[in-house]
Amino acid sequence: MTRKVLVLALVALVAAGIGASSAWAAAPQILRFTIDETNPDDVLSAACGFPVDIHAAGQITFTIGSFDGTGFAGMSTVNIASTAMANGKTYRLPRGVGVDLLLVRPNGDVIDVTAGQAFELAGATIADLSTGEIRVSPHHSTSVSTDEVCAALAP
Repeated sequence: MTRKVLVLALVALVAAGIGASSAWAAAPQILRFTIDETNPDDVLSAACGFPVDIHAAGQITFTIGSFDGTGFAGMSTVNIASTAMANGKTYRLPRGVGVDLLLVRPNGDVIDVTAGQAFELAGATIADLSTGEIRVSPHHSTSVSTDEVCAALAP
């Protein structure tokens, strides 16, 4: 669930930053969304052999910058807590927190600078979205063993 939200957030910011016109030279636009939902987790359900749901709660904030063709295009911040649930038991997953900053270089390349803890990784990532090149990647894992989650939720 958190992965889907973060991917949608990044897509929205890229679209907003690239599609922005010079008329956006005013103050940045700020959009806040509160997440509080529970959905089945197909991956954990398959791994555990019983239905597992994920409850995600938190906030995502988008800042769409004053865009004149280069520089700051937008930013998203995320703070989402996720809990796996099954058989009347719960397992708290690592919190998804961080920031995505989109910059447009004078040559038109779109650079994504990400810092925080998301997608089971902690640290910083710098990626050139125009070329697909990863310039810096996180080196800390916050990954939780699927076996550990299944054992904690087992009947």
